[in-house]
Amino acid sequence: MAKKLCRVIKDYISHFPDPLIICKGEIITVEEKECEWLGWIWATTESGKSGWVSINYLKIEGNKAVLLNEYNATELTVLKGQEFTIEKEESGWAWVSSETGERGWIPLENVKILK
Repeated sequence: MAKKLCRVIKDYISHFPDPLIICKGEIITVEEKECEWLGWIWATTESGKSGWVSINYLKIEGNKAVLLNEYNATELTVLKGQEFTIEKEESGWAWVSSETGERGWIPLENVKILK
């Protein structure tokens, strides 16, 4: 995907200050939970840390899954007017970076693509 410039049009407050960071090949436990965004599943690592993971990052078998790629669940708290570069999009979310080096996920509905 080509990188895109975007501007935040609605504030977003991160709900997960201690994000999951999972290595490729790691085995996790997964469970269906209600989520407002399709394509995400609740995951728990062997150490007991939990959070949302895109099903596109997983090979799921029953209530276990293997990570197909490295995954970082960092969400950013963003304010209207901030600008970011979208590096990738996943199930209603964008992985973005700022000029100051901040990197993380924000909901696509909270941004406007500039170019």
